[in-house]
Amino acid sequence: MTIQITGLGKRFNRDWIFRNLSIELVSGSCTAVLGPNGSGKSTLLSVLWNQVPQSEGSFNYLKNGVQVEQDSIFNFITIAAPYLELPEELSLQEILDFHFRFKKPASGMSLETIQNIIGLVGTGEKPFREFSSGMKQRLKVGLALLSDASVTFLDEPTTNLDEQGIQWYQGLLQNSLKPGLGGILRTIVIATNTKEDYLPGTSVIQMNDYK
Repeated sequence: MTIQITGLGKRFNRDWIFRNLSIELVSGSCTAVLGPNGSGKSTLLSVLWNQVPQSEGSFNYLKNGVQVEQDSIFNFITIAAPYLELPEELSLQEILDFHFRFKKPASGMSLETIQNIIGLVGTGEKPFREFSSGMKQRLKVGLALLSDASVTFLDEPTTNLDEQGIQWYQGLLQNSLKPGLGGILRTIVIATNTKEDYLPGTSVIQMNDYK
């Protein structure tokens, strides 16, 4: 999946959060959106996953060169962000069952395999509300990167992860850039101000360049 971004901008009232952003995000790429808190990183991601309308410019998703309709974008994306919550009353097994009604597991993985990779074996019946903050974050990131998606958005993905969790995330990120189901390459966009959130050689968008 390719995302073509042309002259994109967003403002709230009279204040521009960002503007004049033009870039092409191609299949198999990983792009880090960098900037201090309040620079518009999360806002840009919200625009690109079609939750928040842009104020100017345009962006288009192209699948095999064919434009995807705006109201169909959600079919091709996964998202992990600290402010997007999972149902607290559901167990891990119920969350997995619910999530994978709408998304296919990556690379033909079983739910048991996914649970193993996330590192939450033996917690299938445990309510999500009883998970530690690190366990919750592993599940959010795992669901995003272990689903068969053409585009994945990650906002501050190592939030609440300890050193071991960060290493786990980096390995999972690296594997997610390999061909998935049907040889499809994933496009990954990461909003962060932490170097541990992205891999060496990752393309960068500096939000302060688009004010």
